Amino acid sequence: MRRVLGFFAVAVIVAFAAVWLATLKGHFALEIGGWQIHMSAGLFVGVTTLFAVLVIILARILGFVLGAPQALGRWWQLRRQRRGEDALSQGLIAAATGELLEVQPWSNRVRSTLTASPLGLLLRAQAASLARDAAAEEAAYQAMLNHAQTEFLGLKGLFGLALAQDDSQKALALGLRAYALKPRATWPVQALFDLRTARGEWDEARALLDDADKTRLMAADVLRRRRAVLLAVQALEAEAAAPKKSLDLALQALDLEPGLLGAATLAARRLVYGGKDRRAQEVIERTWSEAPHPDLAVAYAAIFPRDTTPERSARLLSLARLFPRHFESCVLEAEQHVAMNRWSDARRVLSPWAQGNISARICMLFAEIEERQHHDSVSAHDWLRRAVQAPRDNEFRCTRCGSGSANWHALCSHCKGFDTLSWIAPKTPAPAAPDAGALALPATAALPAPDDPGSKGSAFDDLTHGHIPRS
Repeated sequence: MRRVLGFFAVAVIVAFAAVWLATLKGHFALEIGGWQIHMSAGLFVGVTTLFAVLVIILARILGFVLGAPQALGRWWQLRRQRRGEDALSQGLIAAATGELLEVQPWSNRVRSTLTASPLGLLLRAQAASLARDAAAEEAAYQAMLNHAQTEFLGLKGLFGLALAQDDSQKALALGLRAYALKPRATWPVQALFDLRTARGEWDEARALLDDADKTRLMAADVLRRRRAVLLAVQALEAEAAAPKKSLDLALQALDLEPGLLGAATLAARRLVYGGKDRRAQEVIERTWSEAPHPDLAVAYAAIFPRDTTPERSARLLSLARLFPRHFESCVLEAEQHVAMNRWSDARRVLSPWAQGNISARICMLFAEIEERQHHDSVSAHDWLRRAVQAPRDNEFRCTRCGSGSANWHALCSHCKGFDTLSWIAPKTPAPAAPDAGALALPATAALPAPDDPGSKGSAFDDLTHGHIPRS
């Protein structure tokens, strides 16, 4: 409808123009040399208009003919770019699925069509990674550094390759360059922190945490934990050369993270050496209430070396009751009952933990009870055999690589992960059965009996003084 109305409007305008020209009065005369041209004003306007239209049409035709090669080139380039973009899309999709046989042809097509495309370099890098061609992957990432859009991504790729090649110095240089390029990005800060800690550069790692705190790149609890661990490891390293500084660092770490084992044991040790037994006791009690551990019990008992066995057991029982439902607290309490020959109390404490997949230390305690209470070497042997087969429950385990460690360290000795060691112990006890102590015993073990003075001087005596050797 609009086109019809437009056509009629144009027709009306042309008709009015024609009438206006026909009725236009006037005379036009032109003399050139011996030629004279005479025409009416309307005819002159019409001829002039027609001439102008012809000139415009000829100019357009001439421009089209002269610009045809360039226009053809643009069309061909646009067609080539569209084919390249399609190949790039298909290649990136194939790379995301990990199909090397599909990625390589698309990568070759992109290389031949989009020679200067930054995303084409990304596809080349991914194809090389899938093909395990480190040289080609590094070349692709290196080429990314020449484009502002992909420079950061190229640095990240080269950083990963440097770590894979164990070239920490090169990785550090790349990480610093990426951090300077985007200081508010999360990856450079995290990557540099991991690298600094793996290299033992604690001061530099703390500086990174300070920067991350200013830019809010890390959660407050993560920053607090990492600062505490850094202070603890620096305290441990400084203990021999600077005991006072070591104690100060350990106490700072405990202010940030009260449950940090390494800092707590060091602080208690230094405080005892300085004659501050009461302060050392408070440090261990505070740490136990957050994260019980056998080393804390050993350090707690060492604060009062002149205590008799009943006095030491009473102190350790009070320590265990600061976190009564924790596995380590139950084990410590059971050890003290065994040390005082309170067999039924020991069984009562151990019974909730003696269901299902029993831990090694629970088995060893039951073995000691059978040996000392009933003088039953057969049942004790059965419990020791079960302890050998039971899962380890008294070591630190790396949450990243799974390797074990007898002692706490800031770094995993295998994968160099920072603060990845976690104490392995059962988390919650099983529901107590009416006669759980008896049900937990091997087939050859006797049922629980009334308290018996038992006999001392057993081979298990080394288990009764607040510490069980790690198996």
